Amino acid sequence: MSFYRINVARNGQHFFATADYSLTSRAKALRVLRALCKAFPSFDGNEVTIMYVEETARPYTPREFEELES
Repeated sequence: MSFYRINVARNGQHFFATADYSLTSRAKALRVLRALCKAFPSFDGNEVTIMYVEETARPYTPREFEELES
């Protein structure tokens, strides 16, 4: 599953980030991004960034997983 992660830095130091998988739609990510940009304006030494994280997954049956090389 893919998701968006928003990071907030204060004066060049990590302050906080959204939890992985909490923002799975672009619309929700945009709403949260806008709210965080308003709450943490750049003129106060804040930097808000967003990244899109793409993850892929392959399901296995228990037998297939057992047969995988470690």
